Amino acid sequence: MIISKRVVILLLIMLMIPGVIGVIMIHPVRGQKRMSKQLEMGQHYLEELDYEQAIVSFNIALEIDPMSVEAYLGIIEVYLRMGNFDKAMEYAKKGYEITGEECLKEKIDMLESDRIVDSRGKVLKIEFYDGEGGLLAWHWYTYDKEGNVLKVVAYDADDREVNYVDYVYDAEGREIVCSSNSVVGDLIRYEREYDNTGRVIVDKSYWPNGDCDICEYTYNDNNVTKREIISYSSNGSVRNRRYILDEYDDNKNIIKQDTYDEIENEWFHSWETIMECNEKGQTIQECSWYDPDNQRGEKTKEITKYEYNERGELVALRIYNEEGKMMNEILY
Repeated sequence: MIISKRVVILLLIMLMIPGVIGVIMIHPVRGQKRMSKQLEMGQHYLEELDYEQAIVSFNIALEIDPMSVEAYLGIIEVYLRMGNFDKAMEYAKKGYEITGEECLKEKIDMLESDRIVDSRGKVLKIEFYDGEGGLLAWHWYTYDKEGNVLKVVAYDADDREVNYVDYVYDAEGREIVCSSNSVVGDLIRYEREYDNTGRVIVDKSYWPNGDCDICEYTYNDNNVTKREIISYSSNGSVRNRRYILDEYDDNKNIIKQDTYDEIENEWFHSWETIMECNEKGQTIQECSWYDPDNQRGEKTKEITKYEYNERGELVALRIYNEEGKMMNEILY
């Protein structure tokens, strides 16, 4: 039997079709596996603080799939934790332009705000402004693998480093050197001591101008804590003495605070404050009276309201007078 060339060619094509289809189907699977591997490696390197390798892995993932939102989010996260906010913005804008995904637009909005956080909700950058919107200072936070603060660096409005605090922890993981900040961006160094039950008994705060506050705590069994504070000027002289009585409810939420200042060797009941807390124990409102006993004939009232976001972070503080007029607003 003689078989024509046309029949032979058709038979060969029919035999080749399954193989071609198989190759076409296998390549996307292989590509997806490579993609998943690179994303997994990028996340691993990120958690190990190996930022350079994390960038390599996430960039390879973008080469495999330029539309990968997960890869864009990964590389943005790396640059955020490195403190390279300009590079993070560059990738956020590029990713949003290519994919149109709203989560990348949210990253852009966050990077343009005065408070930048990472995917864990850890604060990375806070900016401080004056009443006219002028930048005063900003702080940069870095963390270890467990999410504990390693260091806070303060910069002025011209991006010059002006101060820093390296955090130190004891064997139980408690902060013995840490920091706080004033509303105008002063970075304040704290040194703490604890008793054998883990309660703070001494707080020493050091201000950038050389002033120092030493606070000693006394605890009792009726939900009242006494804080005795001596403030020193940079030359070592005593600037102020005061003590504060903090009263707590059974859930350890502070509900009342009385402040007494030493004025001309006499104790003056300067402030009385009643607090309201939400279900998370966060203060949402304070009603404060200056000169509550009217010792000096200057009794006045003000109300402070606190606002939090869905992550429980303080985002705004507003102070009102007795008539309900807002006197001050601080946005975090």
